[in-house]
Amino acid sequence: MARVSRRLHFIALPIYFAGTKVDLEAKSAVCTLDGYEEADLLAALQMCIFVDSLEYFRCILPYHGSDLSIVPFLRRLKRIENFISHLSSVKKVILYLAGRELDGRWSVSLRTKEDFRVWASHMGDLLNCIVQRDCGALTIVDGSSIDYSHPGRLNRMVRRFATRSSTQIPPSMSSFPSGSSRLTTLTIDSASLLVPPGVNWILAALQHSPITQLGLTMQCADQRTWITLLPRIATAAPDLTSLHFTDVDASIERIVLAVLKQFEKLTELRITHLHPRYEPVVPHAPRPALPHVSALSVPVTLAWHLMSPKDSLPELLKLCIRWRAPPGLDIWRFLGHLRSFSSKLSKCEKLPHLTLDINARAGFTAEDVVLSSDLASSDLLRTARERVDWLYIDVDDGQAVDVLGIARLVALFPKVSYVSLFSFRTTGLWALARILRNVQATASLKDIYLDGDGYALEASRHLSLEFRNLTD
Repeated sequence: MARVSRRLHFIALPIYFAGTKVDLEAKSAVCTLDGYEEADLLAALQMCIFVDSLEYFRCILPYHGSDLSIVPFLRRLKRIENFISHLSSVKKVILYLAGRELDGRWSVSLRTKEDFRVWASHMGDLLNCIVQRDCGALTIVDGSSIDYSHPGRLNRMVRRFATRSSTQIPPSMSSFPSGSSRLTTLTIDSASLLVPPGVNWILAALQHSPITQLGLTMQCADQRTWITLLPRIATAAPDLTSLHFTDVDASIERIVLAVLKQFEKLTELRITHLHPRYEPVVPHAPRPALPHVSALSVPVTLAWHLMSPKDSLPELLKLCIRWRAPPGLDIWRFLGHLRSFSSKLSKCEKLPHLTLDINARAGFTAEDVVLSSDLASSDLLRTARERVDWLYIDVDDGQAVDVLGIARLVALFPKVSYVSLFSFRTTGLWALARILRNVQATASLKDIYLDGDGYALEASRHLSLEFRNLTD
C-alpha cells in the first residue's frame, strides 16, 4: 500500500511502525532479520522516504546452525549495509550478529576458506559503511569465542588462519575508511574481530577515530590473545579515557591490571568478573596507580586491591562496588568488606559518591538479611552503611521474589537516596504493590525504580489499598 501512493505512504507506514519497535519521533529503530525479507521491518524502513537519518539503530541478525550455507546470513549483512548507506547519518548502532542475546552461542559456520573470505569482505563493508554515516557509538556482539583446545565451528577457521605460520595469508577485510571519523565509543563482544583480519580493522578504528570509550568482553579470547592485543590497543588509542572490561576471568585479570598503566588519560574504569569470586586478588598482581580515574566500578575484591596503595586514586569521585552474591547473599562477608572500606574512604581527600551494585540472582530470603550482633554494633560499619548513596539490586525474575528480604536489604543503608531493582518484569503488579508497601521512605529516599520505571514510595499505601479494593 505504501508503494502505491505517496499519500498512502505517509499514512500506512506510520501506522505500521506504531506496532513495531520504531519510534519516528526519537528516530530510533530495532529490527530482527529472520526470513520474509520482502515484508520485514527493514524493508519498510528502506522504502520509507521520511526516515533519512537515525539516532539509534539496533539490528538482530540470527543465523541457524542447521542452515547448509552461510549465504543467507551474508545476504542479510548486505541488506543492513544497503539500508544504512541510504541514510544521511546514524548516531548509535548495535549489531547482534547471531549473538548471545539469541541462544547463548554463535552458530555461524564458516566451513571453508571461501566462507571466511566472503564473511570478512561483507563484515568490513558493513562496518565501514556505518563509520561513513557519522556513527558515534558502535557495538558489535556475535557471541563468538576462541577456544584453542576445543575449537568450535568458527573457531576452527579462525584458529586455522590465525595461528599458522606467517606464510599463510589470512582473508582480507576492507581497510578502515580514510577521512574524518566521528566514532567515539566502541564496544566489542566478538572473537572474530580479535584475530586477523577483523583485529586489523579494530586497531585502525582506534588509531584513526576520536575514540575515548572502549568496551571489551574478555571471555571471547584467552590469555595468549589478550597479552598481545591489550598493549597494541593501548598504543593505538592513547587518548582513551573510559575502559569497560566485561566478564574478566581469573586467568586474565592479571593481564588487565598490568596494562592499565599504559592508559595514561584514563578517567573511568569498569570491570566485571565472569564468575563469582570472593577470594582476594592473586598475590603479587599489579597494583597500577590510576592518578586521573574519577569513576571506578569494580568487584569488591578488586576495589580493595586497587585502593590498597596509598594515594593510588587521588581523583576518585565515584566508587561503585560490585557484589556477585552467592545463594543466600552472604551479607556478613560483604558487609565485612564494606566495613574495611570505610577507613579507606575516610582518608580520601575527596569523599567519593558510593554506589553498591548487588547481583542477587542466586537468590536470598529475609532471614539472610539479618545482622549478627558484632556487625550491628559496629560503629565503623554503621558509618560505612551511611555512606552508601545509590543501591542497585539485580534479582532472578524466574524465581519468587522475597519482598521482605529486599526491604531489609534496602533498610541496611539508611541514607541511600536512589534504589533501582532489576529483573522484575515477570513479578506482576502484586509484587510491585508489596515492594512499595514494604520499602520504607526516608528523608533521603522518596522513590524506587523497578526495571527503569520510577515509583513514589509515598504512594505505596494508596497503591496497596487500590489492589485490596480490587479483591473486595
